[in-house]
Amino acid sequence: MKEWAPKIKKWGRDAVSHLKMGVIHLEQKRYEEAVVEFENALKLDPSLGMAYLHIGKAYMKQGKIDAAAEQCHKALEIDPSQPEAHLLLAYIHYQNREYDKASYHCDMTLEKNPKLDSAYNLLGLVYRDQGQVIKAIRFFKKSLRLNSNRVAVWAVLGDLYFQEKKYSDAIKSFQKASELNPEMPYAHYGLGKVYMEQERYDEANSEFQQASLRNPVQSVGEFSRGIASLRSKRYERAIDLFNLVLHKYPKWAIVYLFLGDAYREQKHFDEAITSYKKALSLDPSLTMCYYKLGLVYIDLNQIPDAIDQFKEALCRDPDFVEASIELRNIPEEGKLINDYVSAFHRDN
Repeated sequence: MKEWAPKIKKWGRDAVSHLKMGVIHLEQKRYEEAVVEFENALKLDPSLGMAYLHIGKAYMKQGKIDAAAEQCHKALEIDPSQPEAHLLLAYIHYQNREYDKASYHCDMTLEKNPKLDSAYNLLGLVYRDQGQVIKAIRFFKKSLRLNSNRVAVWAVLGDLYFQEKKYSDAIKSFQKASELNPEMPYAHYGLGKVYMEQERYDEANSEFQQASLRNPVQSVGEFSRGIASLRSKRYERAIDLFNLVLHKYPKWAIVYLFLGDAYREQKHFDEAITSYKKALSLDPSLTMCYYKLGLVYIDLNQIPDAIDQFKEALCRDPDFVEASIELRNIPEEGKLINDYVSAFHRDN
């Protein structure tokens, strides 16, 4: 803590003592006692802006968001240069989804202290939540350049790379998170997601199992066993396991994708279509679902619907080779798809 020069010299030592005792209470999570000490310091010296900031931190830990914001503003009225007060306000506005205000206070924080990695991290979260993935990645990378040991940031960065289909970067990020904290289940789960997308099923299964070992409460174990059952053609068992997972986690999009695969293998086409569409409703970035829907419509001899799905897959990923091959196998579409792909690459 930066040494404070008391304004009222005869009371200064007592004010400093209260401030320091308050910090001890704060660090040991005795928040009410901390507030009392900081308020006692302010009674002795009302110009002690740092005490207002620490009261704000205590209120924040207690979930008293509005009261915390009020204390931060009081701290800034006394000393507008306090970067920590701006950063705490940024967190408060972020929690309230007031992204413009959060961004403003992050900028003010970095103006006072351009090496505060927490501010870059928060800006990354602000842009991530607004769907501005490229900007979010840029700020997370700045945060990690200042502090490369932030495990959660590596994991979030892995997720963003995954969304952008930058699978090599996603793997490196999740592996770094796992290296820093081998017991972090989400790092293993993230790696499993990437390997699944790359159809590296053995590696995916291994990572899901590692995630399950580290957090048995999650249904990753059932999911990985469902994948193993699907690959060994035990389709009924796979369906049971996937449905068990979805009963606990009904918004896990990728499980619906593989549930659709199991239904399709059993020629339960209506259930397969429902599963793929449910996956897309939860995560429209699962381009593979459009391709799989196209295959189901081919099975049903619903050629126009199949064409629509393959084209949608190619619109989202022009390098989706399997979708191109399926379209070329439809006689009247062969030449059209060649023209379509060529035009896309020419325009982009």
